[in-house]
Amino acid sequence: EADALTRKDIGAESYTLHLSAEEDKTGELHCSYYIWKQNFPVKPEYWVQKRDRIDQWVVMLAFPHGQRLSRGMGAPGVYSFLPTEMSTNFPFIIQADFMLSSSRESILLDSPWNRGILECIPSAFVNAFQALVKSTESAPMFALPPVFKFLPLNQSSVPLMDAVRLSIRNKMIDTDIVPCGTCSSVKVFCKPTEARRLNAAFWSIINKAVKLGVNVPNISSYGTHILNSYFDSKEYDGVLGFLAIEYAKSDWYGNCIQGSNLVELLPDDIYFDLLAFVAQNWIAMFAGTNMERIQLIKCVGAGGEVVYRSVSDAMMADERLCMLPNEECAQLIISWNSDHFSTASRIIFMPSSVQKALGLFSKKIAIMEWLENYVGMMILFFFERKRHEIVPFSLIKEGVGMMILTLHEYALTVVKALQEKGLVLAFTHFIYHLHTEKYMPDWSVSHICSLLPVVDNLGCVIATRSVVLVPSKGSKWAALLGENPWRAQSYVELGDDYMSGNISGEHICEEQFLSFARTYMQATDLPFLLPPDAGFSAASSSLTRENAFLLLEWIENLSSRGRGLPKKFSSCIMLGNWLKTSVGYRPPSESFLSNAEWASLFNAKLSFVDVPMIDHEYYMNKIADFKETLGSLGVKFEFAEVMAYVGKCFISTVKDSTTGNTVLSLLRFIRFLQTEHMPTYHLIQSIRDGAWLKTCFGFKSPSESVLFGHCHLKSVIYVFWTSISMETKSVITSPVSSGAAILLLKCIRNTVSCKTLVKALKKRQWLKTIAGFRAPRETFLLDPEWKCLIKFADAVPLLDWPFYGDEILSYRDELMKIGVIVSLQQASNSITCYLKQLLSTSSLTKEIRIALLSCYKDLNDVDKTFPDDILKFMRTEKWLHTMLGFRSPKNCILFDSSWEPVIPVASLPFIDDSDTSNGTGKEIYSYKKELKALGVTVEFNQGADFVMSCLSIPEGNQMPVPTDVSVVVLRNTSEISDQNILGLTDDDRTPLLVCKGARIQEALQEDGPFIDEEFYGPEILCYKTELRQIGVIVDVGYGCSLLAQDLKHFSRCDTITRIYRYMEIFKWEPRDKGIVPEFWITAFYGAYGSYRECISFELTPVSCSCFWEFIGYRWNATTEKLLSGSVTRVLVLSGGKIILREVDDCFLFNTIILSYLRKTLLVLVE
Repeated sequence: EADALTRKDIGAESYTLHLSAEEDKTGELHCSYYIWKQNFPVKPEYWVQKRDRIDQWVVMLAFPHGQRLSRGMGAPGVYSFLPTEMSTNFPFIIQADFMLSSSRESILLDSPWNRGILECIPSAFVNAFQALVKSTESAPMFALPPVFKFLPLNQSSVPLMDAVRLSIRNKMIDTDIVPCGTCSSVKVFCKPTEARRLNAAFWSIINKAVKLGVNVPNISSYGTHILNSYFDSKEYDGVLGFLAIEYAKSDWYGNCIQGSNLVELLPDDIYFDLLAFVAQNWIAMFAGTNMERIQLIKCVGAGGEVVYRSVSDAMMADERLCMLPNEECAQLIISWNSDHFSTASRIIFMPSSVQKALGLFSKKIAIMEWLENYVGMMILFFFERKRHEIVPFSLIKEGVGMMILTLHEYALTVVKALQEKGLVLAFTHFIYHLHTEKYMPDWSVSHICSLLPVVDNLGCVIATRSVVLVPSKGSKWAALLGENPWRAQSYVELGDDYMSGNISGEHICEEQFLSFARTYMQATDLPFLLPPDAGFSAASSSLTRENAFLLLEWIENLSSRGRGLPKKFSSCIMLGNWLKTSVGYRPPSESFLSNAEWASLFNAKLSFVDVPMIDHEYYMNKIADFKETLGSLGVKFEFAEVMAYVGKCFISTVKDSTTGNTVLSLLRFIRFLQTEHMPTYHLIQSIRDGAWLKTCFGFKSPSESVLFGHCHLKSVIYVFWTSISMETKSVITSPVSSGAAILLLKCIRNTVSCKTLVKALKKRQWLKTIAGFRAPRETFLLDPEWKCLIKFADAVPLLDWPFYGDEILSYRDELMKIGVIVSLQQASNSITCYLKQLLSTSSLTKEIRIALLSCYKDLNDVDKTFPDDILKFMRTEKWLHTMLGFRSPKNCILFDSSWEPVIPVASLPFIDDSDTSNGTGKEIYSYKKELKALGVTVEFNQGADFVMSCLSIPEGNQMPVPTDVSVVVLRNTSEISDQNILGLTDDDRTPLLVCKGARIQEALQEDGPFIDEEFYGPEILCYKTELRQIGVIVDVGYGCSLLAQDLKHFSRCDTITRIYRYMEIFKWEPRDKGIVPEFWITAFYGAYGSYRECISFELTPVSCSCFWEFIGYRWNATTEKLLSGSVTRVLVLSGGKIILREVDDCFLFNTIILSYLRKTLLVLVE
């Protein structure tokens, strides 16, 4: 015995009894018993006579630890000082002073005494059980559950004993005997009715957390006692069922998770065990419970802090939960979104560490399905997809699909919601970092940046713009323009805040960001900026050298790209005082760029005018590099332009001078220029009409002023013009003398306003010409070098030089003003019309023809251009008389002795060299070169076409061409074709010739158009090459087509047979398979005839007439349609025979015409 304890309050004691016994062959066995001994007073109702002196029942309960020692015997359950054979099916032994049966095998079941003892057993058991469980405070919790195996779980076969078992259960249920889970070393017991079991998975989560040292609060502190985890297992299901301990309700789990702050305290792996537990039991346990409001989901909030959301929050909030499968960029996007864009994107991400852990979790499929179905989570991917397409989440190996959001769609969502400056700047940097890290493709960056609002230097958010400027800091546009002058034109500058790294806390490389802005935000800077149609204030004032060069480079770049300057922009630059000159800053349109040749002329010699010369020294002698650009802005470079400017300034300032020094300075300057051999024309022209000379009558123009001592001529002019003015510019009404005419011209030259006089002189006939007095517009003035034209234009009203003298030529400009024709082209038009008039009236004489050729020759000799109109007349008009009538030059021949052999056989258009009015005389031969240039044939070897076209061979070859003539022709041309100049033996019917030089054995001389060798002699065979060139067939095998073409002309059987044999030898076939050639068939009388002309001999005129009568009687629309579509040939009477002819070859005449045409036509329809 050991561990004896006494409980005086209940009259009980306990101790441990250790037993041992020797068993056969097994050695010594041991067993320990926990002994509980308790005294109970005997109740009166259970008193019996045999135990009248006993007032207490001593009940002992023995709880075995280990295998009971039976020594081969059964294990009795009831002892009455000695074992009985009674079995209770209880896991403990009952010892009491029972009344036994006579055999001592069992207790008396009907004995009141025994019933009284059995009623004490439940109380003794409960007291013993409590003492056993609670006796040792230091005992670990895992040692307590085995004690509950002493509960009588199994039904006893003895009804009285089973009642004891049930009584024990009832007392146990009402006793604080069940160990509770506290997640600590403190032992807490409760009644079985107050305890609740937990889901094994949840116990696993709690135990893992406690094991890892997580400070999990008392889980039994949420209104329900939770059974100790060691007790809450399948091993004790029978015990827990016996004690009627149930599972905790679903709401308890939510209260525990929230109250214990498990989501926040648990590490990621155990956190996913918790989510998996919730996900797997959602439908069965948690749907519709307080679990929907428990903040289970970890999210990244503002500032990167982790926040928590419930299922209800996630489904009802504007933000959608999102995950990023790409671990490389997850942290970047999550941090930017949580810091700046969660409101704009309406997306909230799970922490990257949580996402990574989820990818490694074994039950991730269940969690992902739950997040998708009940939390509405999306996946943010980096690729494009079709809208609403579901794609597999890369973290999940199988089975789950989720709603996908691409990075581009995420960016689109954010960019559409950007309204605040800070958000716009942050999002721009965000896109920049995505691009830098190559997380977003170029096309996506470009599209997002095109929609991205812009923050300008004023801090304003601009949603729409036409042009974006790079940040002003360090930009060229800001250096030139200052503040952005074109905001009204939607030109927006990127604010300098873009270059700050404070937005994201990350370093921004300014150069790289500018490159990004130029490429994707289309930000631009000088010189690539396209200006609007608007000015800018910087051009109105002086520009530094650097800014001037910047402006010129800008304009030069625009020009090189073919971009014209907008009107207002161009005007602003051209008129702005920004260009440094010798007289200060001036507009380009008022500035001059000098060169080394004349720049020094203005240093000291021009004292009365300051010419605004661009300051080369100020611009470091580089300004000339922009000469073309400066010219487009109005800068002048020519000396003549400077002179005109000097004159203009002189006119504007000379009247304000109180002395004559200004005029004298001008005159000295003009003299200086002349000594330096510099032109003064434009200077003089610019001042000659101004009233700046002070005279006795006030300020006058030079043309109205006279220098005393040299005043005679100009005073006459002045008086003359004044008299005309006094008479209100009365017009000239009659011819004037040569002197008066010269004076009028001088008046026009030297007066400022002469429009009235010029107008009057244009209409009157006052100029003397070789054809009398004419109006200026009818008068011609030609240079002396064109005097050769006068030889054949004596009727053209040329100005009479002898009458006026050579002085008249110095007034060419004035003559042009009043309308005199001084252009050779205008004169030539009139001369051409005059020549055509002579030609049409047959008045073109020999002298005029020779004069034309002579003038043409003279002008060519001195390399002068002959007037086009006259030259065209000479080349195209029929003005040369020939033996065949008037011809144009190209149809004429200039005769020489080489043409004599062909004269007998050809009527050729030789130019008439007689001395008649139509002839040209022998002088014509001195103009051979000119005639050839005009198109006349002057060489015999160039006249083959003339010979061919002008042959005059008598019909029937009665006068054949002499042999010597034919040979001469063949020797001198290779272009003769299609001509019948050779003696033919077949009536000269074909333009093609067959040379029988190869001796065709199957054909005779008379079978085809063979050249007559007897006529020409054997020499003709020496010219095969020439004959071939002009079209003669000289090869024996190439004559088939020609013979077939002439076959229709033969009717003799032997001739036709020879031709057929010849064609058969060379296997000849028609080239055009669609056209049926003429062939011959044998008629009944033995002759050959064409198939078109052969009909049945039974046909007679009477039968043909009957046929047409039959058609005539039945003529209607149907008959007409039938015949018009099917009849191609008709029966006709020809030469007394009835044959078939093509419908198109037949005619139907009335009787009068028919009687006439019968005599002349072969084919008629009767």
